[in-house]
Amino acid sequence: MKIPIKDIKFVKELYPRFELDNYVVNQYRQSIETLPPILISKNHILIDGYHRLVAHKLEGLTEIDVEFFDSEDDKEIFVEAIKRNSTHGKQLTIEEKQRLTPLLYEKGFSIENIMEILAVGKQKVYDWTKDLRDEEKKQRDVEILELYLQCWTQEQIAEKLGESQPTIARSIQNSMNGKTNIVPDNENPKS
Repeated sequence: MKIPIKDIKFVKELYPRFELDNYVVNQYRQSIETLPPILISKNHILIDGYHRLVAHKLEGLTEIDVEFFDSEDDKEIFVEAIKRNSTHGKQLTIEEKQRLTPLLYEKGFSIENIMEILAVGKQKVYDWTKDLRDEEKKQRDVEILELYLQCWTQEQIAEKLGESQPTIARSIQNSMNGKTNIVPDNENPKS
């Protein structure tokens, strides 16, 4: 199906690339008639095909072949854009995938989901989310210690936080032995 190019919306925040690759655009301009359709959402937001879209514009064309993605949800659009650009055509660079990993993790995607979305291995995702996971662990340890100091039992803390009792015990033991550098909020010195 063809639609007017002017109707397509490019939303930078929903597109995973750093920058345009002029070499790829020029290659696409040479074979404009054989390019596959671009992918847009139901509300005409570009999901996949930015280089093809630019090639069409530079060739002075006013319409482009499109396929529709059955969603208008920004999160779904963003994930689909990443998936598409991770596996075909002008693929995302490793730097782009690394930049996108924490964004996906902070949106609640699991390590396994991120691996699938970005088409990268588990170790890469672990490396790229290490700081975030360390901060989460630190925050969890602070919460465990605060609850413990409020006389919650290890079992109560485990139930509240959805953790195992041995994990809670280990966190408390590490905090008490000074193996973590956490201080509960109620014990921070006032400035």
